[in-house]
Amino acid sequence: MSNQTHDIVDTAVAAGTFKTLVAAVGAAGLVETLKGAGPFTVFAPSDEAFAK
Repeated sequence: MSNQTHDIVDTAVAAGTFKTLVAAVGAAGLVETLKGAGPFTVFAPSDEAFAK
């Protein structure tokens, strides 16, 4: 297991299925907040869910 830590934004980007959510987080100016210490809970719809 890696000792590298990922924030919630990095995790969403790496998953590749949350592009709409990541764009919305960026547009709302929340990237730096969500890269902070947290803790945070995000109910993250996938791009497929946004498309429905």
